[in-house]
Amino acid sequence: MAGFDHETAEALTGGGADPDRELPDGTTPLVWAVGLGSDALVDAVLDNGPQLRLTEGARKPLLDLARYWFEAGEEEELRRRTGAVGPPIHRLVNDDRYTAVEEVSLGGLTVRAGHAAMLTSLEERFGIL
Repeated sequence: MAGFDHETAEALTGGGADPDRELPDGTTPLVWAVGLGSDALVDAVLDNGPQLRLTEGARKPLLDLARYWFEAGEEEELRRRTGAVGPPIHRLVNDDRYTAVEEVSLGGLTVRAGHAAMLTSLEERFGIL
């Protein structure tokens, strides 16, 4: 799974790829997707029964990460992570067939500003709302 390609992510998870498999950096594809800020990517990786598959202990870090990015702001967090001081690049991109979202690039990293929508969606899917 590369970048923000939610269609490929959906095909991989639908074909049996494990979104909870630990990656070399200690994260998982699901954590990685949350950090990228694409609600469509998280939906594709999460699947349809996350409250049944994920323990409460596994759900909390996902909610915390989405909330952190939302509260910090994409540009500010990219500055913190990269140390870049120049202007970021902002562009509007389609996150799926129906949703446009701002994409922010700075210091060689790119994220999407979908953390607020993602947080709401995760809370709903985890039965918190």
